[in-house]
Amino acid sequence: MSDEIDSDDQRAPRESPPGGLTEDDYRSALLLVRAFVSRRFRGLAPQDVEDIASDAMVRLLRLKGDGQLDLENNPSSYLMKLAEWTATDFLRSRIRRQREVLIEPDLLPESPHTDDDVAAALDGSATAQIVRAALSEARQVGDHTAYVVVTRLLDEVDRTGSRPSNRELGRKIDVSHTAVAKALVRFQSYMKLADGDP
Repeated sequence: MSDEIDSDDQRAPRESPPGGLTEDDYRSALLLVRAFVSRRFRGLAPQDVEDIASDAMVRLLRLKGDGQLDLENNPSSYLMKLAEWTATDFLRSRIRRQREVLIEPDLLPESPHTDDDVAAALDGSATAQIVRAALSEARQVGDHTAYVVVTRLLDEVDRTGSRPSNRELGRKIDVSHTAVAKALVRFQSYMKLADGDP
C-alpha cells in the first residue's frame, strides 16, 4: 500500500498494529491467547481473561520491540508460554492481595476527605452510595480486576488527595495501565446500573 493518499481514494493509509505485526496476525494471536487462557485457567472471569490476553500481547510486543524476540523464528508455543506466565503472575498477585489483612472502615483513621469527595474522583457525579453499590455489582459478577482497581484508586485518592494515573495505579497492583483503563470503563457501567441508568 502506498504511503501517499490516492486522488481517487481520500482515505488515509491505515496504521498497522504495534510491533510490525499485520492487523490479521495481531487479531489472530489475541484470539489464540484468549482461547488458551480461558481453557487453561477455567475459573477466571471473562474480563480477567481479556486483561491477561492483552497483557500477554503487550509483553510479546515489548520483547519484540526490545530486540529480544524474533517473531519469524519463534513458534506460537512461545506466545502460549508467555500467556501462561502472565496468567500465573495475575493469579499470584490475586492471592497476595487476598492475604492482605482487611480492616473495618470504622477502625481506619479519620480522613480529611468525605466519602463523596473520594467517590467523585471516579466520576464527577458519583456518590459514595453509588460507588459502594457498583463495587458490590463488580464482586457479584466476578470482575475481580475492576474491584481491585477501583478500591485501590479510592484508597490512593483518600490517602493523597489526588487521583493516580492509570500507569501508576497499574504498577501498584501489578497489572498493565491498559487493564486499569478497561477496568475503569467496566466500572462506569456498574455505576450506571447502580444509579438506575440502564
